[in-house]
Amino acid sequence: MTEARPPRAPEAWSEALFEALTQHSGDIISLLDAEGRLRFNSAAAERISGFTREELAGADTMQLMHPDDREAVGLAFQGLLATPGAVITVQYRYRTKAGGWTWMEAVASNQLHEPAVRGIVATSRDITARKLDEERLHRSEAQLRALADRLQTIREEAAARIARDLHDDLGQALTAQQLDLRWLEERFEAMPATAERGELLDRLVAVREASRHLQAGVQRIAAGAWPVTLEKLGLGAALRQEARAFAERTGLAVEVAIEADDPPARAPGIALFRICQEALTNVARHAAATRVRVALRAEGEALVLRVEDDGRGLPEAPGEGRQSLGILGMRERALALGGEVRVEPAAGGGTVVEVRLPGAAAAPR
Repeated sequence: MTEARPPRAPEAWSEALFEALTQHSGDIISLLDAEGRLRFNSAAAERISGFTREELAGADTMQLMHPDDREAVGLAFQGLLATPGAVITVQYRYRTKAGGWTWMEAVASNQLHEPAVRGIVATSRDITARKLDEERLHRSEAQLRALADRLQTIREEAAARIARDLHDDLGQALTAQQLDLRWLEERFEAMPATAERGELLDRLVAVREASRHLQAGVQRIAAGAWPVTLEKLGLGAALRQEARAFAERTGLAVEVAIEADDPPARAPGIALFRICQEALTNVARHAAATRVRVALRAEGEALVLRVEDDGRGLPEAPGEGRQSLGILGMRERALALGGEVRVEPAAGGGTVVEVRLPGAAAAPR
């Protein structure tokens, strides 16, 4: 006859049941008292940290975390203890016995809020692989952004060279051609009137007019490739000139408010000018606006460009068209300089494009 065993105490049954429920979990399941000391760790704690559960028993949780993570996690736990039934998610680096650090993500809840068993239940998962993937992705994005920035710089430099060649070489050649044609026209005008002379003079006038239109086209192309005004007179003058040209092309009323000095560095000026060009292009193509306002101001060390129109506003579901690519290009230009672009509805209808470049403003005089 089997000898009867004495019944287990309720506390022993609870511990055995908790052990049975957690021993096969891949995550660390922990019980922490109100002082943040470990009262229970599941078997996964040994596998992840290298410490035995006996070594971890009663340990101060904060001392097992990376020093840089303790303050944030400690504040989160204090708030959790003060809110019965609350649940939080925190990430931190967990000390291993080998001397390294493992990234953990813990979902902690304050379900133990009776006076006798006040504390925290936490389920912690090893997210080191995910963190490494995020870090690699971040590095890749940074490298791609640096490459895009470099390509943009090369493009701007090439555009500047083309514009100078068009202006200096072709523009000067066309000017010389028009002077020669004018000289020939004056000579023909001084000759005795004949039918042949009249025919040749008409043809000469037509050629000189065509040359004049060609020169105007070369100047327009050169200005589009590279704003000479930006290089020679600065960002404020370039924005005013661009606004005037936009008003002439579209017939829209354009207001310009320049309340900041030109940036001391070249890159912010180019970025803000190109973003303004793109914003105005989007207004002309998509906004159906009647008025546009371009404003440049300084806010501390930041330069802020704002382009606002009174058009139809942003579409409810932007597509993958020209406007979306244009906004993406604006954001990439700003991001390369540590800035940001906001595109949002205007208060009275229409759209606002606001660009903020930190550290781009000229020092106060």
